[in-house]
Amino acid sequence: MAGVLRGRTPEPDLGDAKALLLIRAMITAANADGQITPDEQQRILSSLDAAEAGPDDRRIVEQELQAPKPLDEILRQVNDPETAEQVYLASELAVQGGTETDRQYLSYLASRLKLSPEQRRQLDSLV
Repeated sequence: MAGVLRGRTPEPDLGDAKALLLIRAMITAANADGQITPDEQQRILSSLDAAEAGPDDRRIVEQELQAPKPLDEILRQVNDPETAEQVYLASELAVQGGTETDRQYLSYLASRLKLSPEQRRQLDSLV
């Protein structure tokens, strides 16, 4: 309710603020080149299926796909190294095997998240 009073809509809740952050990170990464491809959209929606998300959660994510959040908004919610790594991994999952723009985005994201080259190599090896 407080969000509405300040002129903003309330945050959707996927049951967990971090889950929503990671989905938003995936969507923002997928949109880094200005479009979300059908493959990227399918990877994002498949991650919901793997998490056994319900129909309300899927509706929220479909709305988020229509209006990706800016990277700075995502980064403001990253407050610890573990979350930084999770945001990077989620982003990489969304664009795996993507374009040169996607790879540049991941490099930029890693620097903004203050991930060392070694951390990034370790995370890259997981995907």
